[in-house]
Amino acid sequence: MKRKTMKRFVVVLLVISMLAIAGCGSKSTNTEPGNHNVGEPVKIEIMANNYGTNPPQNDFVKKALDEALDTDITLTLGSADYATQLGTRIASGDFPDMFMLGSEELRKYSKMGVLLDMTPYMDQLSGYKEMVDADTIKLGLIDGKQYSLPKPIARKPAGILWIRKDWLDTLGLKVPTTTDELLKVLKAFTENDPDGNKKKDTYGFTGNDLTAFNALFGAYGLTNGGAQFISRDGKAINVLDQPEMKDALELIKQYISSGVVDPDVMSNTVSQLFEKASQGKAGVIYTDWTNIMKDDKVAIWKNANPQADWIALNPVAGPTGVAYDGHSDIGAPSEMFAISKNVEKDPEKLNKIIEMLNYVSTGEGAQLVQFGIKDTHFTETDGKITITDLGQQETNYTFLYQFTGRPNLEYLKVKFPNQVQYIEETFRREFIEALDGFIVPPDGFNKADSDRYITEEFIKFIYNKRPISEYNDFLKTLDSTFNYKLYKESAFEQLAKLGYRQ
Repeated sequence: MKRKTMKRFVVVLLVISMLAIAGCGSKSTNTEPGNHNVGEPVKIEIMANNYGTNPPQNDFVKKALDEALDTDITLTLGSADYATQLGTRIASGDFPDMFMLGSEELRKYSKMGVLLDMTPYMDQLSGYKEMVDADTIKLGLIDGKQYSLPKPIARKPAGILWIRKDWLDTLGLKVPTTTDELLKVLKAFTENDPDGNKKKDTYGFTGNDLTAFNALFGAYGLTNGGAQFISRDGKAINVLDQPEMKDALELIKQYISSGVVDPDVMSNTVSQLFEKASQGKAGVIYTDWTNIMKDDKVAIWKNANPQADWIALNPVAGPTGVAYDGHSDIGAPSEMFAISKNVEKDPEKLNKIIEMLNYVSTGEGAQLVQFGIKDTHFTETDGKITITDLGQQETNYTFLYQFTGRPNLEYLKVKFPNQVQYIEETFRREFIEALDGFIVPPDGFNKADSDRYITEEFIKFIYNKRPISEYNDFLKTLDSTFNYKLYKESAFEQLAKLGYRQ
């Protein structure tokens, strides 16, 4: 009997010991790489938009992260229809552990109870807070709870006007500085055979969708209607209500009716835009520097025409001297990631995700996801990073692992040394400050439907499918049918609390 009692006692002690060890493990908040329980790697699924880029089969970033963190990271990548793909996963109850989302999804999924409130864990995210400033982090709050982790805001959009300087020289024209001068140049590019092939096969201007005309809206201090609230002299205004919006639409209609705009401008993809530019089908384009001045892009258009000389065009001034290339939403994070509430049930995985977010934010982890493997893809001498030839070839996908962002200007200048002048050119310019990212649409207002209607009617106005004399009727329909008045009232109230009064 004594032997049996002793055996039971020993077994009980072993069980208690094992439970105590497991309990200590589940409460661990140590997020330094390497300081975690030894065992199987922690599986983490992360869903994000790939923006048309996929990791190579030999994914050296995943391998390095997994080795440093004792993880097994799986990237589930969506495409242009990413929001729908994410919605399908959420609706099925098959949640990724961590996923990229936008402001609309943040509000929607937080109300559904899908997202983990990270507020209790923010003190553990020291690396993340080194990368992202406090004001930007607040953009992930819903009702005072940290439901998402925003990346740093890319405050300077890259879209500007580019012009064929060699065509200007051929036709004896000066670089245009106003909207009137630009229209004259575009007419010459369309009608006066700037490429000298004796054919009328060129257009003055091309772009893709309404963003193509950002600089023309900017010549009136306005946006293209995508962003609807802007800061002007420290006050919040709605661009749709401004009388000069009719003038901006009239100007764009004049450009289109003059025959100088690519007929496919509204349907062009970015790749089609570049194809037309590189093949000499247009002499002015509105696009990101990465779509025209990266080394591979330059090689393509130089190969097509060695005389081609694309240069950045300063924003053209409107009738009152106002000139902007476009707008930058100062209230919208570039991207943000949220963690599934289900992860809370797995403390080891949650700790590992926190460890990962800190790791990719600073030191060797940040260098890995920005530049690749040290001494293979980049070298570092006295703090200066230089990308190797292999780095230029193999690191085009590493941004997929930049879950907490990057210091954008510094990163771009290192990553693209041959494009520094264009990067700095973009960052030095002033853009209209849009405020839409600060605004939470009220219940009873469907922003997607409203935005769609605005875009559709703007296209009708500039293509003369609807007279601009009916612009006020358009506003009335927006208020009555789409409840836009409710949205404006709520928006101005929210912006006033941030110091932007009407």
